[in-house]
Amino acid sequence: MYKAKDLAKFVKTQLLPLLPDEYTAVHGNRTVLRMRGHIVQWIGLDVGRGGYLKIIPTLYVAGANNTEIVMTCTASLYGLRQPRDWHFDENTQLDNDFAKLVIERIETETPISFIQPLDDEAIIKALIWFNKHVKHWAVNWYIAFWYLCQGDPSALPYLNKLEKYFADVCGPKAKYPVRDWEKAHWARIKLLQARMSDSHCVELCREEAEQHAAQLGLPKLVWPTEWATEMRPAEQQSLLANIFGL
Repeated sequence: MYKAKDLAKFVKTQLLPLLPDEYTAVHGNRTVLRMRGHIVQWIGLDVGRGGYLKIIPTLYVAGANNTEIVMTCTASLYGLRQPRDWHFDENTQLDNDFAKLVIERIETETPISFIQPLDDEAIIKALIWFNKHVKHWAVNWYIAFWYLCQGDPSALPYLNKLEKYFADVCGPKAKYPVRDWEKAHWARIKLLQARMSDSHCVELCREEAEQHAAQLGLPKLVWPTEWATEMRPAEQQSLLANIFGL
């Protein structure tokens, strides 16, 4: 079975040198990542119960679910249909050839490049892919909070989708007892919907993202200067979003 030190050595000496300079290794050198604002693009390595090696390329939106104490792979990029295709035998040699194979597969089988620049267009295209292929309510959190931190009113429809979903489990017609985490999501949806009319909306959302990133042990967030710092009027939705249909 692989040991933590083996994975860390592989990341530092084989995988990281094949990636652009903006990547860094965190979490005991078992995760490599780069960031744009609160968007985290990362490759994680883990060992399954059977001793096999798991490679997890994914996106994460810091602050979207600020109760999480670890980065989740809800938005994993390996196509969700065949995650076992990213499980490797415990006898796999952690060498340069394997590192090249990992990068090649990530580039050909995921909806966003890990080599090309991480820009707004690439992020939106990936979020569109998730919105189409991943049937999980958390995707709406990712998209909504992506928009909120750059003052884009395009966030509202996704908050409304979340409201509709959680109304079924938290509202007066709920069929089962409401759990604490469901109540927390319901309250936060209402908070953010109301916050969008607050002149400090973007500032408050960014503060949440920064605090969450710190709790997750991520590098300090750097906000792109071209992102709006105040919520724009409803008619000024994202041009890229309109172009690509998000």
